Amino acid sequence: MAEPHDDRSLAELIHRSDYRPKSPEARDRLLALLTAAATSPDPETRCLAAFRLWFIKEAGAPVERLIKALILDEDTRVRLKAATSAMRVSERLSEELAPQIVPILLESARREEGLGRNHAIQWLGKFPRFADAILPTLIEALGSDDPRERYCASKSLKRFVAAAAPAAEAVRRAIERETGYWFHDDRCMDLRLVHAETLFEAIGDNTWSRAAAAERLEDATASEGIRRGARWLLERLDGPQQAS
Repeated sequence: MAEPHDDRSLAELIHRSDYRPKSPEARDRLLALLTAAATSPDPETRCLAAFRLWFIKEAGAPVERLIKALILDEDTRVRLKAATSAMRVSERLSEELAPQIVPILLESARREEGLGRNHAIQWLGKFPRFADAILPTLIEALGSDDPRERYCASKSLKRFVAAAAPAAEAVRRAIERETGYWFHDDRCMDLRLVHAETLFEAIGDNTWSRAAAAERLEDATASEGIRRGARWLLERLDGPQQAS
């Protein structure tokens, strides 16, 4: 029989355990701790359990059962951590729990700020079959003052492919707004081209994607990486015409 722990000792033992247990015995010990923590009356302890579950995804069914229980938790933070673990454990589990995960991510996108909101927007791109519910949030994010948010929104819409067609006008406006470059992590990123590619995925060949790519390709001040991206997009746009 497992030794009972109070919430403080449970949290401490979990914090002190290996994130990725190196032996089946260590994995089983951590799983026992997380199982106890998942039913703790303390939401912080349940939140910790939900977060750590994906590190022992090799445990299989027991981990999935705990995630399925925690994703219905009364605390919003616990639900979000459980949703994150589900997406990281397996694509199959993520799809199975999608009806629970999508509302959690939408709530997080509304409630969180900074990286928390960016992550939620980025993860929403994993669920294109829920496009009708997700598109308003991604369209709103395309107009954000935060370039990372605009980037995450466009990348998510790109994964929706044709399901993103209702957002085409918002993407077109985003292309027009992105006149400069985004310097992120010592890299120069061109959000104009990112949006142009997203629009191509949503509606196919179009004048706005072509104009954005051609403009960057003709810009002598653009880096070779950006010019290469523009050339690649133009080749994709020309593909269907060449095949006909």
